Amino acid sequence: MPHKNIYQIDNYFIAIGWFLLVTGLLTVALDPFRWNDLVVKERSGNTTNYTFANKAGRTLEVARRDITRDKGERFTVENSNPGFPLVRLIFLLNGLILLGIGYTYRAREKKIIALWNALDHAGEAHVEGLTVALGQSREFILASLKHINAQRHAAYTFDSRSDKIINSRLQSTFLVQADCAKCGHKISQLVQLDLSNPPRCQYCGTGVTADHLNQFKRDVLASLHSAPAAQATASTAAPGNEINVVLLVVLLMLFWPAAVVYVIRKKAKA
Repeated sequence: MPHKNIYQIDNYFIAIGWFLLVTGLLTVALDPFRWNDLVVKERSGNTTNYTFANKAGRTLEVARRDITRDKGERFTVENSNPGFPLVRLIFLLNGLILLGIGYTYRAREKKIIALWNALDHAGEAHVEGLTVALGQSREFILASLKHINAQRHAAYTFDSRSDKIINSRLQSTFLVQADCAKCGHKISQLVQLDLSNPPRCQYCGTGVTADHLNQFKRDVLASLHSAPAAQATASTAAPGNEINVVLLVVLLMLFWPAAVVYVIRKKAKA
């Protein structure tokens, strides 16, 4: 069975989010003295300018003496404030935000893949039964079909009359052969495996046993899942709607909100 990956974008968000978060934490761990800065005031006429100097483990008195010696008497050290450099703040916050977005996508993707796996296994299922078995709402299940059908190896149809989701390939015609359980004659008929019109003996009208049909359906589904990708139903994005991975990474590194907008626009066009 092929690997299932609905969104793909969650992989980028999570990977880059962890990179930014770990990088920010490493800068704190490897340079802890940057956590405490000094407010250094320079008086020039009627203008007061503020700059910051690294305390670097020194006491306030030692730092005041060093700075006034290096910069001259026109500089004064006002006080010592706990600091958090802006670059660290950007890395840490962006990392946390991207991780939050990535894992939100991942959680939704897992629910859709659970539905996809259930449909792959059964071939067809009542929507009501899926809501009970998977703990998902009816609206979510029906809305997820478009995401599933957008992937390779997937083609499902919702039949409102029977309230079933059916593998579209089971609606193709297959030859079913079996011995009639009542009169022994050979049954050989072309039918659809959604069993909307199950095969019956042309002599006595007895239907093919459910066990035989279910086994035949399982064999067909297994052959469909193992078929080459070229033979499976595929959905190809329109030219120009594919996500440019290089551009996405650059946007995530420089300004992550632009990357989110970029992905949403591409998904909407696709």
